[in-house]
Amino acid sequence: MSSICTALRHVSQAMLLTAALVPWAAAAVDAASPISQVRRGERVAQEQCSACHLVAKKQQYLPLLKQPAPSFQSIADRPETSELRLREFLATTHWDQKTLPITMPNPHLSNADGTVVIRYILSLRGR
Repeated sequence: MSSICTALRHVSQAMLLTAALVPWAAAAVDAASPISQVRRGERVAQEQCSACHLVAKKQQYLPLLKQPAPSFQSIADRPETSELRLREFLATTHWDQKTLPITMPNPHLSNADGTVVIRYILSLRGR
């Protein structure tokens, strides 16, 4: 009888562990989904880029610049826009606070944030 109890205890523990891990695994899969990455990219862009760019049609605040930087929609619609070009641009375009006319300052995005912002921009193509 004790071997049956031990077996049932192991099965019960395995079921509890599975029940605890399923929501975590589902959240991890959702976070990696293209749709959630695009949403996250829009959030990051709203926080980091909206002072200069029109990031989204329903942006909470308009850009502060009198002559705003190109909208994310116009960037997405350029024929030459690609993930590689955007990644290179983010890595190399940094205003030194002396050069005029002003170019884009370093956005200080992590690799992960840069990736989701790029995915967001590319998601705007043809909208």
